[in-house]
Amino acid sequence: MMVILPGEGVSTTFYKDTAKAIQVATKLNLWVVIPSFKSKKCTDTCKSPSNCSTLKQIVDNLIGKAVDQGYSGSTQEFETYVAGHSLGGVCADNLVMHMLQTKTVYKALVLMGSYVAE
Repeated sequence: MMVILPGEGVSTTFYKDTAKAIQVATKLNLWVVIPSFKSKKCTDTCKSPSNCSTLKQIVDNLIGKAVDQGYSGSTQEFETYVAGHSLGGVCADNLVMHMLQTKTVYKALVLMGSYVAE
């Protein structure tokens, strides 16, 4: 499973081609989910690694919806790739750091036109 967090104000539809290209390029049977945010920015759900439980819940809910639609892969964090574009990359990094505080790790962090805090 790959979760792509969109940049601030960027519609999730702009990531569909990227998601498809990643699925084609990988040898994995990779499902990709792209959450949308009411405020059009993920930072409202994950301002820092210590304040990221809302985004974690959103990701967990998306994985649950994928399972309901036939996803049969692992639902464990260590099998999930977290990606982010622009400000979504900051949220992705915060989420990954949040999970490290709980001794749970994601498979990988992918940043696209973004940066990490440390």
